[in-house]
Amino acid sequence: AHHEVATELARIITLVGDGHTRLTLPFDEGAGFFTGHSRTEPPGIPDLVFRHLPVRLHLFADGLFVTRASSDFRHVLGSRVVRIGRMSVDDAIAAVSPTVHHDNPQQLSDLLALWLVVPELLHARGVVATPGRVPLEVEDAAGVRAAVELRPVPLGASVEWLDARQTDAVPLMEREPTRRHWFVPLPNGRTLYARYREVLDDNDETIAEFADRLFAHVRDNGIERLVLDIRGNVGGNGFLNGPLVRGVVRAEPLWAPGGLFVLIDRGTFSAAVMLAIDLESRTPAILVGEATGGKPNGYGDSRRVRLPETGLTIRASTLYWQLSDPRDERDAVTPHVPVATRFNDYHDMRDPALDTVLAMVGGSSDPIGVWEGTLGLEYQRFDVRLSFARDGAAWSGVITLPAVGANELPLEGVQLSDGELLFRFRIGGGLATARVRSASAVMTGTVDVAGSVFPLVLSRLADDELPPSRRE
Repeated sequence: AHHEVATELARIITLVGDGHTRLTLPFDEGAGFFTGHSRTEPPGIPDLVFRHLPVRLHLFADGLFVTRASSDFRHVLGSRVVRIGRMSVDDAIAAVSPTVHHDNPQQLSDLLALWLVVPELLHARGVVATPGRVPLEVEDAAGVRAAVELRPVPLGASVEWLDARQTDAVPLMEREPTRRHWFVPLPNGRTLYARYREVLDDNDETIAEFADRLFAHVRDNGIERLVLDIRGNVGGNGFLNGPLVRGVVRAEPLWAPGGLFVLIDRGTFSAAVMLAIDLESRTPAILVGEATGGKPNGYGDSRRVRLPETGLTIRASTLYWQLSDPRDERDAVTPHVPVATRFNDYHDMRDPALDTVLAMVGGSSDPIGVWEGTLGLEYQRFDVRLSFARDGAAWSGVITLPAVGANELPLEGVQLSDGELLFRFRIGGGLATARVRSASAVMTGTVDVAGSVFPLVLSRLADDELPPSRRE
């Protein structure tokens, strides 16, 4: 059948191993799936259209769940999927995965949930016996299982989606859905949240104008920290990032400990990865969330090729982009603070990544004690342990940094100033200068190494987590 041939062609092209090189599957436009920044012409074969099912799925840290459904299937909202067709959910994922273009496993998990609601793909990969009927077995929160049979949504038909959250309110990151970039002060007034959904100009505001407005607000309103959210940003034109990067570099007040955060996830791709790399290498931004769906160094700038007989469109990468250090072999930009999302977070309207950031900067705490975490030097992540003590007004401390052979190396010039601890330590034959501030059980900081400033983030160790030499 035509859909089986197209699916096999998608599988062959996926073997390239590049998220930008793909067969643009002929999805029904009514499904609302993102297929590229430029429009894809319909195939030349009239019946070669891939339909979609009246449910939407998402792969959370604790499984595959039904997040949206048509009114006929409201009873499966919030259920965990355990079987699709004649396969367990794990086997169905394994069967469909080879047809999903991706840079890395993170992008695969991001796109996979869409592929699993396309009956033609499920049939071509042997998950279901016919694309006209898709049996689904789900399990509710009480562990009770139920079976339903899904039929494809008619071509071009719209669906009035019901959400498993069953509320009109949405998390901050989902607001202003028609805008590509916007910002809003958070309740404490000193924190600014900026959403950067796509690396393209808005209809009424360019990215350069957005950056000017954003950093004017930072300057004129005494903003102490910026949370830049690029989750789900699939890219666009990477050259448009320039004004935003320059604005961050020039905004010196944000370079204080805990002054700059960037939220990333598996949906961060292409030109958005360019931005993440720029901020990772040039600023002390603390990256929070999931690893990105795009590689730091990889291929892009895909060119469309329309196949002459079927009219299907292939997008093939044309350029190699070395965005990071040539020794950077990561398959993704990795967070300094990993944060996973579970279904209950989604259901209860929690944003674990943003909540983690706000907890890291809320209030203050005594820095005395032992702290363990990560020092980020561009693409590298180093384990670090800091210990602080005070004798009267005199402060002291030690640092353990295994990557450079430092084991409880005494800190130099430790002093407390305006709620921050300032100190120096030896690294790579040079002298690094650090500033740290503690809030509750988290410490954030900056480390200046030869004029380049990088982030430091640590957690306080409880007594039972301390090394034996540090226990009372």
